[in-house]
Amino acid sequence: MRALACILLSLACLTAAADPPLRLALEAGADGLRTAQDWQAAAREYLSRTGVPLEPLLVSSSEEMLRALDSREAEAAVLDAAAFLRNRDRLRILGVAAEYGSPYERFLLVASAESVIHRPEDLPRARLVLAGTPGTLPWDLPLAWARRYRGPDAGAADPRPETGYEGVLRNVALGQADAGFLPGGFLERRKTSALADRIRIVAAIPPCPLALLVARRDLAGDRAALAEGLLGLSAGTLELRTPPADLEAVLSGLEEALRAPRP
Repeated sequence: MRALACILLSLACLTAAADPPLRLALEAGADGLRTAQDWQAAAREYLSRTGVPLEPLLVSSSEEMLRALDSREAEAAVLDAAAFLRNRDRLRILGVAAEYGSPYERFLLVASAESVIHRPEDLPRARLVLAGTPGTLPWDLPLAWARRYRGPDAGAADPRPETGYEGVLRNVALGQADAGFLPGGFLERRKTSALADRIRIVAAIPPCPLALLVARRDLAGDRAALAEGLLGLSAGTLELRTPPADLEAVLSGLEEALRAPRP
């Protein structure tokens, strides 16, 4: 009986000493169920690699992700690149979230096959559709780039928001919008679809990361090492990669592009 008590006590001590799950904040996106399913497999891989459970925390926006990091509900996050640049003093980059096979993506200006939009200079008269919301890269970067063509007296209407790239593609292909912006990797994966056959590429923005794997700056020791262990994981179309050597230079260029003054 004493031996059994000792065994149970030892197991209890081991359980208490085990590392708690690593908490990773993620944006649910347009299909939260699919995102959760994709990360189930990634969590199993992480557990087999590190011996520590991975606990994905799905949120609806970058703001919620930042709040989760600040409250220590999350230790790391896959964060929109524009949101990172506004908060880089409190975050540390661990890697790049390569969503479509490349760490950097170009946003492509696309128009429907029948659209009157044939060059960026035609944007002042375009019904423009963008993915996301103000404060996120898919919205802020294309709009900053387009400002040089959408002058203050052009009378261009505000862009219409869509929850995801699929919505942008559908709106442009079906003529419900004149033009929109899509990542090159996203479009490449749909190049044989009926919708993709109905659009054409007008121009491209210089490449940049869409999202970054980040951690709180105060995360240290074993927990920081566990966060770095996320590199190499993949979930759906997303892969967490080691930062490219030129990442800081690319981020500086992106920061400058996002600061483009309004006309």
